[in-house]
Amino acid sequence: RHDDPEEKKADMIRAEIQAGHRFHSFAVQRAQNFVKWHVDGHDYMWAVSELLEKAQEAIFIMDWWLTPELYLRRPPAKYPEWRIDRILKRKAEQGVKVYVVVYKEVVQTMTMSSHHTKETLEALHPNIAVMRHPDHIGSKDDVEFWSHHEKVVV
Repeated sequence: RHDDPEEKKADMIRAEIQAGHRFHSFAVQRAQNFVKWHVDGHDYMWAVSELLEKAQEAIFIMDWWLTPELYLRRPPAKYPEWRIDRILKRKAEQGVKVYVVVYKEVVQTMTMSSHHTKETLEALHPNIAVMRHPDHIGSKDDVEFWSHHEKVVV
């Protein structure tokens, strides 16, 4: 692939850009970013639960595998209201629109049950919409084997 003259030219341009950036990144380092690093799942899930609770208009979630029965705060016996399906239902009842995109697994190779996720969440309230994608083998526009691994909560 990188023997092609056009690719060699693109590689040279990328190398030139990266040479001036910290860690040879494609992007320049920027100050005053609103980010927080999480070392483990406990703090991340707690932070997500706080942000979901603050939502007033819309919640967007894109995930590879989302289990509606996941507790964002633990132990579950102490925080039963912080199960993700319960949070999303509560927010939907408050008028918040909830949009979820989950990976539609290849059923011959995985048992993630994105269908369960879709059915469970959409049954909670009309303000919750779940999309599974992509359509794999057998669809009009076959997508053979790929998946998104982004995990995003907005």
